[in-house]
Amino acid sequence: VSLWTKMFATMTSATENYPGFEVRPLHSSGIGGGQMGVFASINLPCGHVLIPPTAPLLRYGLSADGRGDGADRLSHLRSKYTSGRLPDSSDLAFPLNTSAKALAESLADSGRMFYSLAAFVDAPPAVRTAALSCYAAPSDARGRAGDLFAACSALAECGVRSLAPPHGVSVADARSLMLACTFNAFEGGRLYGPPLCRLNHSCDANCVYAETYGKDGAPALSVRVSAPAGVSAGTELSISYLGLFHYADAAARGTRLYFDKAFACECPRCADPPGGDSAGAVPCPTCHGRNLRGMLEEEVMFDDGSGGVKYAVPVPAQGNAEGVFHVGSLRCTACGMAHSSDSPDGRMALEVYRKVSGKVLDRLSSPQPADDEDAMDDGDDDGAASEEFDRDLLEMSTLTLGSRHWTTSLLTLSILDRDLARYHSAMLTGRLPDSEELAGSIDDLQGLWKFADGLGLTGRCGGGALLYAQTLGICRVLVAMGDEKSVAYAKEWAGRVAVHVRTFEAGHWGKIVEGIEKAQGKDAVASAMATVATDYDDMEMVDTDERPKKKKKKKKRK
Repeated sequence: VSLWTKMFATMTSATENYPGFEVRPLHSSGIGGGQMGVFASINLPCGHVLIPPTAPLLRYGLSADGRGDGADRLSHLRSKYTSGRLPDSSDLAFPLNTSAKALAESLADSGRMFYSLAAFVDAPPAVRTAALSCYAAPSDARGRAGDLFAACSALAECGVRSLAPPHGVSVADARSLMLACTFNAFEGGRLYGPPLCRLNHSCDANCVYAETYGKDGAPALSVRVSAPAGVSAGTELSISYLGLFHYADAAARGTRLYFDKAFACECPRCADPPGGDSAGAVPCPTCHGRNLRGMLEEEVMFDDGSGGVKYAVPVPAQGNAEGVFHVGSLRCTACGMAHSSDSPDGRMALEVYRKVSGKVLDRLSSPQPADDEDAMDDGDDDGAASEEFDRDLLEMSTLTLGSRHWTTSLLTLSILDRDLARYHSAMLTGRLPDSEELAGSIDDLQGLWKFADGLGLTGRCGGGALLYAQTLGICRVLVAMGDEKSVAYAKEWAGRVAVHVRTFEAGHWGKIVEGIEKAQGKDAVASAMATVATDYDDMEMVDTDERPKKKKKKKKRK
């Protein structure tokens, strides 16, 4: 049991005190919709370690990058059930309304909630107590939160009924656990207890977290202050719950938060961001016309940064349907025109914006599950089809919304991850990537840096936070090229992420930067490769398909 859990177990007051911060009740739903909040008790500088590496209370699955509990561990958790298998949706017997039933069936078939219950059975009393102290929706919750409460009630009844005795878990505790995991656990199945679970969400967070893995694969999470000027005493401390969607527009962020965490964000970035919602900026429909299919001219879709392209930013619709966050209009920051459904041009622009954004949101929200054995068995064919689909989707996004829109940027990032994994896989056999293809990847990376830094986020959540792994991946390839010019270019790129990596990321990333900085042309290639070439899984890119890719064409489709 971690030090933090021991400290929590001894506290009886409403306010929990920790070094440099305190946890206390919120007077309103706040930026994260929780019952508690974390506040700085002293002035904290940027980079301050708010919470040191802390082990999770419960581990019950695989993370998004395939790490986590191995097959033996998952088999052990399944053995906690009478039949030696996890229950599924066919075992549910709890009466539910239509929306809650669909949610319960989806959660049941994913298996994550039943794995969490089996891990809870294994846990010592102090860990159980800490897990049940995490925020969970109340019984009178409405909307999505109410459906989650009802769904977890059904799952809890089914899970406890299916557990092999003796287990000592009540249906009420099982429900509280499943709700705690739903609202607090990190993707893949890792539940961290107090004080980590007390950190609320903000789309412009002032803290960042980093998850590291020990030699045995065990995860640990740490949190640091990321606001460049630090935070003053009394300020609420927050992290982002959104992962990659932290860089999406307000409509996409709102949709993901509603379906994943069942609350609406009220942070300043969502309410009234200065200069508008730049993540959703598109070329103005008035300043830059479209053809009959709603597509942009090539010089507009690929903005060269000279200032010739004028942008309209999305304005959220008023009175969104529950769980559906739409863009109500597009407001040009240059001509001042507001494009809404009141005019034919505005109606077409909004329809294209919503359809393309919705397709990309669905695609990025539903990657191939890391623990889907059948999908992994068919990985070659499925991977090729998946990549071809993503490239087609990227072309559609670029043609209609332009190169600066979040959909274009996040799809480009996904494809860049795959390209880098392929380069590195080929390098292990002594082959170097085609120079033109590498140049295209570097162009993509430069565009992504412009996008991330252009969002103007308060904390250090720009290009460094989003792109440090990809940037160092490009550096690794450049170092392997061996010539002095490529090595010098690699050092220049590494310099862009050096401060972020050394301040906020795990130790091995710092070693990678150090290896690149010490590289000295061809004579140092072997040693630099040894330093930089950690398993590429460590760089969060796991697709090693070596199929030759089609060259990217930045031209309009005829």
